[in-house]
Amino acid sequence: MDVDTATLHQELVEWIENWNEGETDRPVTVDTPLLTTGLLDSMGMVAYLSFLEDRSGRKFDMMSFPGGRSATIRQTVEHCLQ
Repeated sequence: MDVDTATLHQELVEWIENWNEGETDRPVTVDTPLLTTGLLDSMGMVAYLSFLEDRSGRKFDMMSFPGGRSATIRQTVEHCLQ
């Protein structure tokens, strides 16, 4: 499955904005840290990665992901698509 990363990035930004019900005080970009900024908590990250897997058609290998608490949309998409 070919994935348009620009479209996927935008869908993920919108997903995070919806998850936060529009109540975030900072703009969400593909390079915004997801956990350290409080945009996602651990349950939010699980839901986010599930959405990423659904939209990309690929599995996210958490065991080999080096992003940790500073993970961004760009990093998670790159890791999932590699």
